Amino acid sequence: VAAGLGARVEVVPWDDSFAAARNESLRRATGDWIFWLDADEWLDDDGRGRFRALIDRLGAEDAVYFMRQVSPRGGPGAGELVVSQPRLFRNDPDVRWRYRVHEQIVDSCLRRGDQPRLTDVIIHHSGYESADVSRRKEGRNLRLLERERAENPDDTWVLFQLARLTLQDRFHEARAHLLQALRGTG
Repeated sequence: VAAGLGARVEVVPWDDSFAAARNESLRRATGDWIFWLDADEWLDDDGRGRFRALIDRLGAEDAVYFMRQVSPRGGPGAGELVVSQPRLFRNDPDVRWRYRVHEQIVDSCLRRGDQPRLTDVIIHHSGYESADVSRRKEGRNLRLLERERAENPDDTWVLFQLARLTLQDRFHEARAHLLQALRGTG
């Protein structure tokens, strides 16, 4: 679909890291600004209008723009998760993603000197609507987090994400991850 609309589409091998894949796309990007959107995300009509207005206002400022991602969870009655995420930032070789899963870029933007700015743009995400899909993704995320922890055993972000993911069915393991993370934040 993207190629049919004129986009340059490139394929890179998957190496168990969302950050590596995103960084490869950043390496190939040629514009002044980066806006990221996954295949299971979209802007509705209102969101597209708000996004266009934001783009029209962009200048030479050093900023990272946060947008709210809304994700329905696991079927009817399961609610939704709303998270503010850094979605629009300057294209700079010093700005790169970190972590195999639940990848982060905001620290990189802040180190560059970008000012965080909250927008009124809402991104809709369908990636966790099905309980079945949620379980599969959680299994994948746990595997990637465990690999990340093997590489960075004391990283508080990784420990927090492991605790969050294991809290419901492996409480004692989650507690141990949280305690280790807390010891590392002093």
